Formats: sequence, structure tokens, C-alpha cells
Amino acid sequence: MGHSSITHSYLLKKEAAPIFIRIELVGGTSELSGRIEIIRNGIRGTVCDDSFDNNDANVICRMMGYSSGEVISNVFGQGQGTIWLDELDCTGSEYDLEVCPNLSWGVHDCTHREDVAVQCFNEASLTTSIPPTSNPIRIQLLGGSSEISGRIEITHKGIKGTVCDDDFDNKDAKVICRMMGYSSGEVIRNIFGEGQGTIWLDDLNCTGLEYDLEVCPNISWGTHNCQHYEDVAIKCFKDANTTTSIPPTSNDVRIQLIGGSSEISGRIEIIRNGVKGTVCDDQFDNNDAKVICRMIGYRSGEEIPNTFGQGRGVIWLDDLSCTGSEYDLEVCPNLSWGVHNCGHDEDVAIKCSTADQLAIRIQLIGGSSEISGRIEITRKGVKGTVCDDQFDNNDAKVICRMMGYSSGEVIPNIFGEGQGTIWLDDLSCTGLEYDLKVCPNISWGTHNCQHNEDVAIKCLKDANTTTSIPPTSNDFRIQLIGGSSEISGRIEITRQGVKGTVCDDYFDNNDAKVICRMMGYSSGEDIPNTFGEGKGVIWLDDLRCTGSEYYLEVCPNLSWGVHNCGHDEDVAIKCSKGANTTLPTTTSILPISSTDQTVIRIELVGGTSELSGRIEIIRNGIRGTVCDDQFDNNDAKVICRMMGYSSGEVIPNIFGQGQGVIWLDDLSCTGLEYDLEVCPNLNWGVHNCGHNEDVAIACLKDINTTTSIPPTSNVIIIELVGGSSGLSGRIEIIRNGIRGTVCDDSFDNNDAKVICRMMGYSSGDVIPNTFGQGQGVIWLDDLSCTGLEYDLEVCPNLNWGVHNCGHNEDVAIACLKDANTTTSIPPTSNVIIIELVGGSSGLSGRIEIIRNGIRGTVCDDSFDNNDAKVICRMMGYSSGDVIPNTFGQGQGVIWLDDLSCTGLEYDLEVCPNLNWGVHNCGHNEDVAIACLKDANTTTSIPPTSNVIIIELVGGSSGLSGRIEIIRNGIRGTVCDDNFDNNDAKVICRMMGYSSGEVISNVFGQGQGTIWLDELDCTGSEYDLEVCPNLSWGVHDCTHREDVAVQCFNEASLTTSIPPTSNLETLATYTTFWEFKYVIDQTATDKCPSGTYSNQTDCIPCPVGEYRSINITGSCMKCPNGTSTHSNGSYSISQCLVTCGRRPIKQSYQRFPGGQVAKYGAFPWQARILKVWFWGKLHHCGAAIINKFWLLTAAHCLKNNLKKENILLQTGDLNSKIWDTHEQSFQVEHLIAHPSYDSLTHDYDVGLIKLQPDRNGNGIVFNDYVQPVCLPPQNLSMSAGTRCEISGWGSTSQTYISVLRAATVPMISRHVCETVHKDITPRMLCAGYLQGGINACQGDHGGPLVCNINGGFLYLSFFPSFLINVTLSFFHK
Repeated sequence: MGHSSITHSYLLKKEAAPIFIRIELVGGTSELSGRIEIIRNGIRGTVCDDSFDNNDANVICRMMGYSSGEVISNVFGQGQGTIWLDELDCTGSEYDLEVCPNLSWGVHDCTHREDVAVQCFNEASLTTSIPPTSNPIRIQLLGGSSEISGRIEITHKGIKGTVCDDDFDNKDAKVICRMMGYSSGEVIRNIFGEGQGTIWLDDLNCTGLEYDLEVCPNISWGTHNCQHYEDVAIKCFKDANTTTSIPPTSNDVRIQLIGGSSEISGRIEIIRNGVKGTVCDDQFDNNDAKVICRMIGYRSGEEIPNTFGQGRGVIWLDDLSCTGSEYDLEVCPNLSWGVHNCGHDEDVAIKCSTADQLAIRIQLIGGSSEISGRIEITRKGVKGTVCDDQFDNNDAKVICRMMGYSSGEVIPNIFGEGQGTIWLDDLSCTGLEYDLKVCPNISWGTHNCQHNEDVAIKCLKDANTTTSIPPTSNDFRIQLIGGSSEISGRIEITRQGVKGTVCDDYFDNNDAKVICRMMGYSSGEDIPNTFGEGKGVIWLDDLRCTGSEYYLEVCPNLSWGVHNCGHDEDVAIKCSKGANTTLPTTTSILPISSTDQTVIRIELVGGTSELSGRIEIIRNGIRGTVCDDQFDNNDAKVICRMMGYSSGEVIPNIFGQGQGVIWLDDLSCTGLEYDLEVCPNLNWGVHNCGHNEDVAIACLKDINTTTSIPPTSNVIIIELVGGSSGLSGRIEIIRNGIRGTVCDDSFDNNDAKVICRMMGYSSGDVIPNTFGQGQGVIWLDDLSCTGLEYDLEVCPNLNWGVHNCGHNEDVAIACLKDANTTTSIPPTSNVIIIELVGGSSGLSGRIEIIRNGIRGTVCDDSFDNNDAKVICRMMGYSSGDVIPNTFGQGQGVIWLDDLSCTGLEYDLEVCPNLNWGVHNCGHNEDVAIACLKDANTTTSIPPTSNVIIIELVGGSSGLSGRIEIIRNGIRGTVCDDNFDNNDAKVICRMMGYSSGEVISNVFGQGQGTIWLDELDCTGSEYDLEVCPNLSWGVHDCTHREDVAVQCFNEASLTTSIPPTSNLETLATYTTFWEFKYVIDQTATDKCPSGTYSNQTDCIPCPVGEYRSINITGSCMKCPNGTSTHSNGSYSISQCLVTCGRRPIKQSYQRFPGGQVAKYGAFPWQARILKVWFWGKLHHCGAAIINKFWLLTAAHCLKNNLKKENILLQTGDLNSKIWDTHEQSFQVEHLIAHPSYDSLTHDYDVGLIKLQPDRNGNGIVFNDYVQPVCLPPQNLSMSAGTRCEISGWGSTSQTYISVLRAATVPMISRHVCETVHKDITPRMLCAGYLQGGINACQGDHGGPLVCNINGGFLYLSFFPSFLINVTLSFFHK
């Protein structure tokens, strides 16, 4: 049998959102040469020259639209910031860097002295000139006598293929030819032979007007019913005078700004139908700049001097004369593409404003004014029309209101057909919506129309029309600062986490009214600023609201961050409380989460207590009411439960009318929902009511009511339908608001158990479905849970919505109640808020936890000061104590009971035995605490989930400069208060350097946020997030105090072997077995056996050591996992085994992928996590051999792995949750065997020494965490001996979350060598020749253990690599 394919890259690459990169060559005299700089998702960096050759240069140059490239000497200087790529290993044939082997963004061991440079070539003889594209394809015509004719060959995603001639006509040929830069094309007979490989396209149906195949209707890559004898051929035409080839839409051009330090400024380059060119500066002014900037997604722009060099190629535009109001260059007057009298020394440059990008643009085309015409929508840069199917005046009203008009109506389309995409069809707005996106059943780009059905409308202007209020999509909070109450003060806006003020230029009472209304008040006025100056950004200037707006975003001329003010012009206002306006309980508007979830707060206004009143909902900071149409007790129940009460009912509204928005109408909740958002037919802001219909409710308190705990962030609700109680019925799952059933194929009691446990019951069984068929989606089929899972999401082979069933196969179950059963709780993706209620300050009171919107308390059973400390630290305090509850009883859920935190945890979720909602308490046992403020307290902080990037700015290299931190996309600096070399070391290590020190800031002041102050790292931390007292954005500094550092990259610090004599000796050994026999041979005295010499006396060997009469010298430590129990042991036989204990047994069945391990059945199992800036990923397995050392595979420690970039975890079973006995450690040393061979995998073994905690402690051993024994040196293993493997490796392409295990028999060397010829004397074989179980991907470094000598388990080998049969190879 042939050799296996061995992959040497063990990095897990996860699919993520699309990555956008731009490549520039910097510093050269033209754009063809220079230092490579890559801007990736807006972050600029360079490429290291390690292993970089002409193959890599070819790929990069081709991505930029050139024909080829080569490496040249970097005479262009060093770059700054990130080093994006190192050890690039392209073959030269790739179309994109992303498909080059072993690509790892941001992983390197370089400095900017190694930045690479290239020279690109643009040879006219090439057939195709491929512009960079976000969906890369390359088209060639093969077999012809010139490049303009031949068989079509398309390279799509790096794979070559052809096009089938079914339905292919001249329209399709035109599109393909235009993509190649020609004016037109036609189909010809294929005399050029058949192609090979994939047939990419069939039944192509272009109109001939498209700019790209991707926008041709019904395109489906790789779907066909053809053979290669149907491969199509075309002929393209060159005609410089042809003007009909380019349709008049903005889709034909791509605009870039070249040469600037960021993407908002530079020389204008337009790529039109694949041809790159520039714009002449004749007559070019700020109006033209505004139009171009708006086309690339910015609000405005201006002309700037061209300091970015000359362009090349076509000069596309001259004498441009836009008015500045145009949406597109195409509608600017006197536009003539390619007509000019300029040279490239007149190429123009612009700078765009960095305001919010536009979403969609709507225009009315062809009318005599802007208020009528054919609807054209530009969405994501693609222009299209709207089909007239089902389109009526209601739809016209919504579109007109979006354009700023009061209303609209449908009119006959006398304006001609549009082109390109048809964006919308069967639109069914009610006419009350504020935006198309909230109209029912909207589906962008889905239609069955032609352009002869394009719709036209006429809009109406009416200044008195009030439009519906959309919820804000911007994340900002408004506060009034410095006043004696919350209704007056200096305006402070926190936008996307950045705090700033508003300038008083043109600011008047109209602007004040809008801002006050946003905060929940009735009106407002401008007052003198007696509250002092603000700091940071000035967010708004020249605000010109009319006073009728519902939101700042719709005020005219709004430009965030654009101003010409100082903070001495900060404006202040005073808000008014109207007669019917109830003030919000807080002066700040709740921010919208970064995941676009909407934040709402519900209040009952006007009642004598908080239990009753008129419903008022503050949604994204906008206050409104609810209409009483169709509103009943079911709706009241849902709203009351959201507020923490048990139930509710509708009552007459004796509390008066509300004001502002009417948020909800025709609400139709069933009463079972946990949140309004999952009630059917919810349409925020859509209504036909007046405030005389505002509804009121009364909520009920019932301490015996058990509320339904909402699901985790992957929202599902499970119900049993049709039974006489909630315990049995047909399974119905509501997932993300969509109801469906479960198919009975392969469904058994194990699956029933999991579902019942998710509903809070102890177990469950499958029963006959006597409850009838369900409707809608069939969510699950072939479910194969083991019965041990805590959630359906971790059951194997889960595929939501994939099935081959009908509703006659809907499954039913019966669940069992068992009061003594503790149910498993899903992973901690739940949002909790902790409050201390009833105290005179926020420091003490009864604990109340709001979890997923449901308020509850904590029981005092077993609750002590350790638990109080954790809760207080979560609230931002230093510590806490339990105090008598003098604050009264709480209501609703009792969230926690028998809490048993150690006091060291950073979050309740990692406290042992946490079970949300499981208790045996009453509210008379609600616990209270008092928290303490202490600036000197060191808290235990978890690793950050926030994305940060650190740069050193202003230095001559990347090693020194002013610290700038980009956190969640917001740039800021670090204050020098108390900043010392310890802090510098941590920051430099995070950037990949060995160490660092503070230096004088000669690099100038930064701008924006000051992220950190009073930093107090010890210097040993691997990340800022674990430095004590870290508070992002809290400071009392100015930018005059911005700190700077110098980092070091010392080659002497890169060795993985620590400077200890034993380990240096260890590293010289050449077999695996010597790793465990490290003997200090410095002493030569001959003392009696069992003793050793201290130079003057012979004294007994201490506990844990021995000396044989056959060995001279000092005492030796017993082998790992063994110890002596008294002084003076005489021989190694007295070293008794203390390793390989397994208090918890594992039972097995044989099936692919093994089975879920019992917690504690593999106590020696450890895992290595690789830490990235965005999170942690499983890297390899490992095995514990003592409290400080672990064994793994050598290849797990290679590929530039740094100890700062990994974590070790022991006692782990489920990677998604913090298991009860889980421990986490940083790494002190990594040691790979010096003879490890990456090609043969010989000597594939390594050691990891963990870093002790601050008290010098290592791994804590218990029944769930134990060391494994090392084997005797000459251990002989018989074929057929049953051993065990374990790990988190994948059985497909994704890593599993729960530890799995399997048994495998040992295989004789003779049999093994007949299957694979490359095994060495240091390898053994185990597995099943016939297949079925193997050591899966990601199990590298994990343990194989065998039960030897009376039940003790000895570590034997490490899974290293696999071959094509499911036979595993392991290293001795």
C-alpha cells in the first residue's frame, strides 16, 4: 500500500466572515514596485521576507491586476504596525493568497527590518488583465490563433473548468467578452477541442447588459447536465470607439484611493470594466469629490493636493462638473468616459470623511423632477429596480417616506425599463412602516419578473406629515453632565464606546428638543454652559434640526465627528417634563449591543405602585406606548414576565394618555412566550391607533410561580403539544421564532432524555404519537444523542432543517419528574445583571440577579464570604461579605442555591456545582451582602473576549513608539501614570517581542480615547487582561501623558530549553526513554546503600528518593508517579506507585469516533489551547506526568509555537463550559525532542513545563485530575493488548466539544510493517485493520494508556499520524 499523505500544519483554521484585503506597493517611483503593504480589514501591515520568493511575488502581483512579479531588494524602508505574513509558501499558480499553503495571518517571528519588496510586470501580450475582485474568477479563451477567440475556460476558486453551450447565445458572449476588457462578443463553433475538469456554467441566461457573470439571472456555479463535447467557444471584438458596451450604471466601475496612509485618501483610480485609470484635475472641485466619496460609502469629501504620485493607463474623466448633489458620476453633467486632454501629472486626489457608510440609496429615474420616476435602488453598490407585482400605494408611501417625502402613489411607468438586478418583488408593505426592511416577507433579489415590469411612483411633499419612527441602528448614549439633576447639563454623547460633546455653533432650541425627546423628555431648550468643558471627541457641529425630528440621525447635514470647534464651545441644555411624561429611571439611553440586538425597557406609568399602570416601552432610547387593539391577558402575561413578575392582566387605562411613538399594535402573544420578540406578527412602530387607545395592565406577584427560563443565545423553545399535561405530547421546537417538529427516524430514549432535561425534567421516553401531525418545518431528523448531553446542540451529527420525512413521522415523548434530580444547565452564553436591592447605597443589599431578562434572588444555603467576593468582583468591587438580610424578601425565581465558590473565581459561571434555577428554598432565605471598594485589591480577570490590536506609533521601526491600542475598532493611547517596565514587558510580549521598557515619549501626543491608566502589571502576565485593576477607558489623564515603550527581540531568548543543568542534560539524550531518567551524577562518594553523602556524613535518602548499592553517587528520585514512604529506602523496588489511578471507570461500545468519556475517567488527559487575539482554539492533547510537567507530541510544539500563545487545561471534559475540577495554566517551558524529524515523525515527543501560580503551586490532584505513569524502559506489549485513547479531535472537519475515548488493540510489529513501511523502532501500532476507530485529527499529543500490572495504567505512546486505513501509529 502507498505512503500516507501527512499534513505538517496542525493549525485549525475556522471559517469566518468575509475578509477584505487591499495590497499596495509603497515607496517606489511607480505603483509597479515597492514594499508590500497589506490592509486587511482596515489594518495595515507588511510581509516578512522569510522564505519569500518569486512564486509568492507572482501571486501578489496578479492579485493587483499585473501579469507577474519578482522579489527585489527592499530599498524603500521599513513599514510599521502588524506583520501580516511570514514563511509564505505559494506555488505561484494560486489566484489568491488565501489558497497558498500554510497561510497564517499575523503569525510571525520577524521584525520590520525583514519587510519584503517586489517588482510587478504588466505585459501587454497577456490574454487577460484580471482586476482584483472580491469573488475571484479568471477567464481565458483557449486554442485560438489569438487571445480574442477560443474555447471559454474559467478558473473559479482556483479550479479550472468550461462553459456548456446549452442556451448560450450572443448575450452571454457579450458579458464574458466585456469582463475580459473587449467591447462585445459572439458565439462561434467550437473547433478548439474539448476542455477538462469541471463544467462551471450551464443554461446561462444573461441579458447582455450585465457587467459581470455574477449578476446574470439564475447563475449556479458547477450545476449542469452536460459533457465536454458541449463546451462553448466565443469570439470577442476590439473596438476602441464602441460606446454601447458599457451600461450606464455605477456597477461598471470600482473606485479606489491609492497611496494614502488609510483608505479614505489618495489618488483616485477608477477600474471600469476591468480597465484601470485615473481622473484629471481640470475643473475638479469639492463637489466632484463629494460624489465620488458617496459612491464608495462615505458622506462627503474634498479635493486635496496629489502627493501620492502619478497613475498609469487610461485617464477616464476630465472636466468633471458635478453639482455635489448627484448620487453617481453617471448623472454628473457632460460626463464623457475616456475623453481628455491631460497627462498623468494632472491626476487628482481626494480625501473622504469618515462618517457612517450608506446602506441603500433610492432614486426616481426619468421624471421631470426628483419626485416621480422609475424606482431604482442601489444596495451594496449594486443598482436595480422594483417589480410591479402586488406593488400598491402602501408600498409607494413607505419608499417616499424613506426619501423624505410625506406620502406617495403608484403611477404608470412611462420612464422606460431599467437594467441590472431586480431587487424587490411582491412587496407587501402596510403603508405604516418607516423602512422597507420591516415590510413583511421582504426578500432582496428574489423575483420572477422582467424589466418590462419595473414600477414607477410619484411622491408627495407635505411639511406637516409625521412619519413613523424607526429604531436607531447606531450605538450611542446621551447624558447631561454637571447639572444638579438629570434634566440639565452639558451634552455628552458616547457613540460606539467613544465619549464626546456637541459644539454650540448653530445649536438652538430645535436641536435641544430632539435630544431631550431622545432621552424620554417632552421638550428642551438651549442654556448657557455653566457645567465646564468636556473632553475627547467633539461629535457634532452645525446641528440644524427642525425640532420635529424623532432622532438626531434624520436632522439635516449630520456629520459625526466633523467640526471646527474647541471644548470651550461645548453646548448645554435643559429638558422639560411634560404633564403626561414620566421620566425614565436613568438618564442614559441603553446602548444597542454590537450584535444588533435591540435593547428595550418596560415601565408601568401612573399607578400607585410599580405593579400597574400604562405600558411605556423605551426601545433603543425612544419612549412609546402600546395600542389596546387585540391586546389581551396573554399579551399582559408576557410583558409582566419580562419585568420579573409571575403573570398579568389587562385593566382599564385610568392613568392618562402617553406621548410619542406607538410601538405596538395588534399584539397577538400566546402567553407562553418569554419575550415580546418571539410573539407572532410583531411589527415595531406599525399601527393605526391614537394615544386614546394606550393600554394599561396590572402585574401579579406570586412567589410560588416557577417562571420559564428562556433559552440561551441560540434561541430555541421546546413544547410538548397535544397532551393532557406539559409532560407528554408531540415535540414542537420553536427555533429563532420558527415552529417545527422532530422526525421519528432513529429517534430513541436517549434523544428523549436530552430533550426532557432541556425542559427541566429528569428523563424521558419515546411514546406513540397519538397527538396528531404538526405543521411547518421539520427541524430534526436522524437525531443520535447518547443521552448524556446537556443540550441538543452537542448531540452528534445535528443538522437543523435537514430531513427526508413527512409530518406523519412526527415524534412524541413523555418526560419524567424527579424532584431529586439535578438537571444539567447549558453553557454560559446567558446574559446576567446583578443588583443589590434595598440598601442605602449600591454597595449593600439583597442580591437580585436578572438572567435573560428574568429577575430572581439567591438562597442563603451554604452561601459564605467566598461567594460574596465573587459576586462583588463581578460588580466591579474589590471584595464582599455576607450580612443579615434586613432588606426584605424578593420575588420570582430563586436563581441559585448551595453556591460553593472558592472566592478566586472571576465569574459565577465557573464556581463549582452551579445549577441555575435549581433550589429547595423560599424567599425568606434570600441572601444579602455588602461589597467593599479597595483600589489595592487584585482581582482574577478572565482573558478578554474583546478584539485589541497594539501598535507602536511614530518610531523608526516597529520596536519603539507611542503605544496605541485599537480596541473593538476604536483607537486610543495609554497614560504614563504608574506605568513601568513591568507593564512594558507585557505589552511587548503581546506584540511578539521578548521584553520591553519604558522610554521617553518623543513621538508626539495621540488622539481620541485614553484606554488605560494606572496600569499595574507584575511583568509575568501573558495579556493585559490579567493585569490587576484593569479598567478600560477609565482615566484622569490628557494626551500629554501618553506613554511610549521600546521592545526587544533578542535571539538569545528564543531557545525552548530552560537554563537548568538537568534539562540541558535531558535535551542531549537521543531516545524517548531517557526523558524520564534525569540523574544528577555530580556526587561520587560511596556511602552505604540507602544513604548519600553531604561531603561530611552519610545520611539517609529523603522521602521520595532511593540509592541502590549498584549505583554510586547521590540519591535518585523515584520514577515519576512513585514515591518512598520513609527515609533510607534501599532499592527502586521500594518506590511505590502513586500514578495511574482511575477512581472513575469508563465502559465502551465500539463505533466510529469512539464515545463520550465519563468525567474523571481519563484524569491524566490535558489539552493545549492556542490563544489568538479573537479567542482560543484546541491545538493538541497532552498527558499529565506530575504536577508541573506534561508530555505531548513534538510536532505540537513546532511551527513557531510560542509559550506566550498557549494555555494548558486539566480536568476538562466539555470545552464549552468550565467543568467542576478544571484548572488552567500558563506555560514556562516548551521542549521538543532534539532528534524530532518532521518528515518521518521519528522522535515525535516533547515536554511542557507549566508555570506555577504565585504561591508556587502546580496541578492540584484529585479524583478527576491525576498523573499517568511512565512505562519501564524495556516494556514489551503483546499484540491484542487492549489500550485506550482519548481526546477532543475531529472525526470530520470540526473539533468536538466533549472528550471522547475508545479502546484499541495493540498490533504486532510484523503486521504493522506490512501495512506501513515507514515506522521506526520508536513507534508501535494500535487500532483496527478493518477500520472503525482511530486517533482523530486534533488528538495529536494525547495519551494512549494500557492497563498493566494489577490495574495501574501506564502511559505508553502518543498518537502521531494516521494512514489511509484506520490504523493508528503511536510513539514510544
